[in-house]
Amino acid sequence: MLNQRGDNGDYSHHCHWGKNCNTHVFINALDIVKLCKQNTWRLSSESELRTLLLYGDNNLIINLSFFPNTKRKSYWSSDEQDTNIAIDMLFLYGGSKSSDKSFDAYIRAVSNVY
Repeated sequence: MLNQRGDNGDYSHHCHWGKNCNTHVFINALDIVKLCKQNTWRLSSESELRTLLLYGDNNLIINLSFFPNTKRKSYWSSDEQDTNIAIDMLFLYGGSKSSDKSFDAYIRAVSNVY
């Protein structure tokens, strides 16, 4: 469903690629190119992101051997509080918060393997 801006509400005001730059378009692009021979990509849920957390003395609490390019900024989850607010997670301290969907954040796409 489109809002008054003509997009689906996930548009980032800092997006370098134009108004079709949002999580839905990006995930769809992964499916089209069949990244890793998969076409069932989706945005991680908050609970899936939590399974990646490692608690210890590191600055980033994620296994950098498996996720070496993890950024010190929030990652969107597929969970929402409402149509404008989504749940995001910061791997710096492992907490989650709610943010307006217009804010920039990274994503971790997942795909079920059959």
